[in-house]
Amino acid sequence: MERRERKMVWLDTDIGTDIDDALTLSYLLGRPDVDLLGISTVTVSAVERAKLAAAICRDLGQPNLRVFAGADRPLLHQHRQKEYPQTEAVDPAAAAEIEEQVAKTGAHIEAMYRAAMRWPGEVHLLAIGPLTNLALLVRTHPDVADLLASVTLMAGRYYGPALPEWNVWCDPHAAAIVFESFKNIRAVGLDVTLQTTRSAEEIFKVFAPAGATVSRAIEIFMRKQKKEKICLHDPLAAACLVDEQVLQFERGTVQVETDGRWAEGVTMFRSKADGPHQVAKEVNLSRFCADYEQVLRDCRAVRQG
Repeated sequence: MERRERKMVWLDTDIGTDIDDALTLSYLLGRPDVDLLGISTVTVSAVERAKLAAAICRDLGQPNLRVFAGADRPLLHQHRQKEYPQTEAVDPAAAAEIEEQVAKTGAHIEAMYRAAMRWPGEVHLLAIGPLTNLALLVRTHPDVADLLASVTLMAGRYYGPALPEWNVWCDPHAAAIVFESFKNIRAVGLDVTLQTTRSAEEIFKVFAPAGATVSRAIEIFMRKQKKEKICLHDPLAAACLVDEQVLQFERGTVQVETDGRWAEGVTMFRSKADGPHQVAKEVNLSRFCADYEQVLRDCRAVRQG
């Protein structure tokens, strides 16, 4: 793996529903050029999701990395995301240790803000779930928008049909606040992430070095959700943090539709050279695949060494 500048990253995730969140966390933990400062979970059963994240951290030698259970409901809507089957992958025998690693007091906003305050201009915020936590963060501490190095989102759809993407649709009002408030946003949408689809069996083999929890989570995903294919939506968003050549972006303005029965959650992009947002337009798929597979091979070597 090429040596790159180390980056400080905070991960905000709805881990436990789709499997790509767990794969993203494993990928970040496996990178020697990433300092993962903290993890916050979002949407229904945020505490159980946080336990899953903590279990993966422990498998990969990070038992002291704090995991914060965040907002467990959208700003205005009823829950649209109700399932979290991969949380069953947590080993009951490790429950006590995992409980100690998870913060369940609603402290996620202040923890995120403290990280940005401690390292101004250095923290990269990566959000791969509904954007409720980010909206609450910027509404509570508006100055955080000037403190972060960047905000990367797996959210939206920008070049295809005018249809909502899941993370935006689950809390469109939060997404609207995020796009209106934060600076240095890079949005990775379905336009490019759908190109990363791989067979579930192949992903199972690649991510085996991530440990027992991830392996069990993939098995649950394949069995209970009857999935034969896995799309690496979230790992792609993570990869562009450490490799500028994985994705090409176009600058412009993103607006989120929050009204209307049929259009709610649609992201509208207008290209503009001096626009405040960047959206992913093209992916170097071979480079991306080679990168994350190398990360997991290196992870295997460290664990066996």
